[in-house]
Amino acid sequence: MRGIAFGMGLVSALMLAFGQRLTILPIPDGYHSPNPRYISRDGTVVVGSIRDRYNEYAVYWHNGQIAFVPNFVSGSVASAAKTVGGVSADGSVIAVIGDPFGYLWNRLTGQFTELYPRNRSRQPQPRSISADGRTVVGSIIGNLASPVFRWKADEGLDIHRHFGFSGIVSADGETIYGWVEASPARATDLCGFETLVELGAPLGTIPVDVSDDDEYLLLRLQQGGSVAYLWQASARTTYEILPPPNGSLFPTAVAQDGTTYGYYWIGSGSIPRGYRWRVSTGLQDLNEVYACLIPDGFLLFTVDDATPDNRYLVGRLRRLSDNAQFAYLLDTRACLPGDVDCNGCVDDADLLMVLFNFGATGRGLNADVNCDTIVDDADLLIVLFNFGA
Repeated sequence: MRGIAFGMGLVSALMLAFGQRLTILPIPDGYHSPNPRYISRDGTVVVGSIRDRYNEYAVYWHNGQIAFVPNFVSGSVASAAKTVGGVSADGSVIAVIGDPFGYLWNRLTGQFTELYPRNRSRQPQPRSISADGRTVVGSIIGNLASPVFRWKADEGLDIHRHFGFSGIVSADGETIYGWVEASPARATDLCGFETLVELGAPLGTIPVDVSDDDEYLLLRLQQGGSVAYLWQASARTTYEILPPPNGSLFPTAVAQDGTTYGYYWIGSGSIPRGYRWRVSTGLQDLNEVYACLIPDGFLLFTVDDATPDNRYLVGRLRRLSDNAQFAYLLDTRACLPGDVDCNGCVDDADLLMVLFNFGATGRGLNADVNCDTIVDDADLLIVLFNFGA
């Protein structure tokens, strides 16, 4: 069950059998290179950035529409919204990586919160936000390096005394994950830490993402490399995530059940391809998993974030004819067989969609219910058999 529509810029919603949908997110005319970074846990808000000829701008998508994240302006103080450092569970609070300093913006109330007004020259840049939007972790300019900071709504900003690189924060806002002494580590305060190598995590790795219950921690090598790792806290076990032969990969997100996402490539100069990895299945190319819903001439080349329940994925598509990039939102939910428009009822509208497209061929078709690249009797029979469901 797939549909396609074009509106502002390029907008399309394609449905796979049983209701899986790929939506190409719109961008305004004159802008390019959309980069979706995070998705709210309820799947309603995607945050990221777009570019024009000279600059990058923080944006968000909600209900199929794009809007710019406003700059922070207070009297003579200003910081331009360049990109984003996270979004709360309900999509209301967006952490903004500004120029020159970071801040929070509540899109429902319009409220701005500067992360470190006491010393703006330190340029705090958020990288991770708790589910309730009240705790932020990121990097800040220090005396010798860029240490990790933690900001809490009721405490303000302070620096972790040991962590380097840009850390991440747990969903409940209580634990910081970072890197210290060539080891991934975690901390519940700003002074101490617990290294995870003694608990089964690999040496020389840094945290990328953590599941909402802190059970799974996604890791990558500090110096880059061809593999990624998934550390399971309760079992004190690390799983190695391997790319295909002669390939490399970059991990980006982990779901509640330990499913991980990212992108891999084979050989220098090749176009990356989005992947899903599970202990039970290993690495799966999402261009193969969702081959039916990706339009002809496009490649799903990144997965940048995923919701904890695996339902929503966000990332980038590449059009192979000109290498143009597009942001997508993938809904992996299941709908009724025959429910072409996925509105919860198999009715006249679904029947008409099949009839109007009868005989069409190719991928990304409006009513190719069984995803065999042709709208024919088989699709019509599926709708008729389930009519009234």
